[in-house]
Amino acid sequence: MCTQKSFRNFFLPFITLCILLSSGCQREKEAAIEEHDLSPMFLLPPHNLERFEAAHYFYYKNDTEEDVILSTQGSSCSCARVKIAPEKIAPGETATISISYDLAYAQSSRSETVIINTNHEPPKQLAYRLKATTFPRLEIMRTDRNEIVCDPGKSKTLTVLCRAFRPKSEDNSDAMNLFSLSDLLIVHPPSAADSETLIGDVIVTQGERTLEVRSPSPSDSEYDFNGYFATIILENSEHWVELPIRWKPSLYIDADKTSVFFNCTIDPIENERVTLTSKDEFSIIAVQTENEQCEVHYDPQRRSNQHQAAVSVNVELTPESPSASKDTIILFTDHPLQPQIRINVNFLLPFRE
Repeated sequence: MCTQKSFRNFFLPFITLCILLSSGCQREKEAAIEEHDLSPMFLLPPHNLERFEAAHYFYYKNDTEEDVILSTQGSSCSCARVKIAPEKIAPGETATISISYDLAYAQSSRSETVIINTNHEPPKQLAYRLKATTFPRLEIMRTDRNEIVCDPGKSKTLTVLCRAFRPKSEDNSDAMNLFSLSDLLIVHPPSAADSETLIGDVIVTQGERTLEVRSPSPSDSEYDFNGYFATIILENSEHWVELPIRWKPSLYIDADKTSVFFNCTIDPIENERVTLTSKDEFSIIAVQTENEQCEVHYDPQRRSNQHQAAVSVNVELTPESPSASKDTIILFTDHPLQPQIRINVNFLLPFRE
């Protein structure tokens, strides 16, 4: 019994002392990190591949009576750039520690920590942390990230989100204007007024705009083997930013019904399929193309009054090849009154990444 009491008298104060020492070490460890926050940083729209950088100077003064040598042990990211000048500091002198890293033109938060070693015995470590939250002055983005496919002669609608960022201290908010330099992109006026929200000390004005994306006919000169390309520009009185819009046509085939015999009719060819309709049942027994630029897939065993044949382009796409070509598809049937059906088509080569 006495042994247990003696053990408690010794063990409990020992545990209490360890806890106090541990908490003291933790406070000392936290106090060793010197931090600087550059937020918020407002970046101008990037042009000509400009590089944005977060940079700050930290200072270390040698308060000892001996020379101190500083060296970089490491950082939270290898992309952080660290410079120490001078690396050897005499008593009473101060060294400058420069820390920098690249920033993206976007709304994002980032912090990097750098560990500096000294030649103290035992070795002492210094920690410096540089934080930055960036906001673009203007930002425009598509709400739909899918590839745009627009058939020639038709149009699609596309929605973009327009945003402007400014400090809370700025009272004036300029109206955002969105426009296109190409007639292939028509910008519709906003259906509702732009709304404002507050993120910390930053006011964000945002609103949606609708675009009408048009594709010319296959013979239009605005098409090349890369598809269609246009740029929309968002601006206010001080800044502007642009967003490229690229889209492609699907395989475009247009039927020229100049050689259709008797009771067979041909529906306009869309989505790479030709539809044949007749009052009588028949089968397609063979297919031939004059220029060998088209490839037709069909079911020779099927006998019906309606047939569908899939048509694809059998041409290698190169920058030197023409973007639009013509061919003639000849369908041979077993119908005694419609043994041959000729279809003149022109097609537009699809865009390839």
